[in-house]
Amino acid sequence: MAAEIKDAMLTFIWTEVMPDFLSEAPPATPMNVLGRSYTYAPTFEAAKAARSGKGAPVLDPQGGALEPPWPRSTGQRFWRFFLETNSPADVSGLHAWRGLLPFRGKVPATLSAEWLPGRAWHEAFYYPHGLALSVTVRIKDTLTLDQAVALAFKVRRGERFDVTWSGWYGGVTQPLTLDAFAQKALRQLRQGALGKEAALGVGGAGEPYTIFSVIQGEGVDPSVALPANGAVHRAFQALAEWSNSYPTDQLRDLEAGKIGIDSLKPVGHVLYGSKRGRVVWFPDTFGKPEGEVSSLACYHRNL
Repeated sequence: MAAEIKDAMLTFIWTEVMPDFLSEAPPATPMNVLGRSYTYAPTFEAAKAARSGKGAPVLDPQGGALEPPWPRSTGQRFWRFFLETNSPADVSGLHAWRGLLPFRGKVPATLSAEWLPGRAWHEAFYYPHGLALSVTVRIKDTLTLDQAVALAFKVRRGERFDVTWSGWYGGVTQPLTLDAFAQKALRQLRQGALGKEAALGVGGAGEPYTIFSVIQGEGVDPSVALPANGAVHRAFQALAEWSNSYPTDQLRDLEAGKIGIDSLKPVGHVLYGSKRGRVVWFPDTFGKPEGEVSSLACYHRNL
């Protein structure tokens, strides 16, 4: 039986390092609180209090509320391990500063696409040293491996999303490629944080970091090691490197692309990586019957 993918997640992450936040004379903008511990810490405390309903919102440059990076305080295993705490709710502003934690911000826009069998959403973050934007697409359809790769390339390279802006752009809907949306959103974040004349940050014009994970699928035996130079290997390289000529590209060594995984995992499990991409292929987990709790969405999120 050939592999079928029924549920997958694909995330793109753009980052900009903004040294101006940490300069001797940071710009006179609301976000200059990011670059100093004595202004960052109380702002983080205030944002945390507002999240729990115990204080007024801390406004971001787009008119939304600055929040801690986790979407909620419970069940956040990543942040618990990262911060070495029992609960993110217990993290002080100074602890957050030492961990270079970002504030969760907002780009006032929604993405939709009639051609996409699933949904797309985005998140924005203000770090003490820069900005980050992520766009995640959740694909829910029964697809062959080739169809899943083709759809991922439509998301990444060519098809347009209907982007509806609020806030600065006042309810305008535009057809934009993923890259066009990301650059416009990052410009909005940058100018809101540092002013209208803010220069492009380091890395701002680069390719995004990407993560592709199969969440639900079937037709793969997790007890069989993945063969080199086959269709799955080619899909891995395509989804990690995003070469438009992937169907005919020379495949690099499969073992060189694997990232270390616990030796106790099934031999068919692969975490494949390139310089700016990851592919999660854990068939023992994604092959569980629909309705069983899967940890793969959380694993994707942690990456």
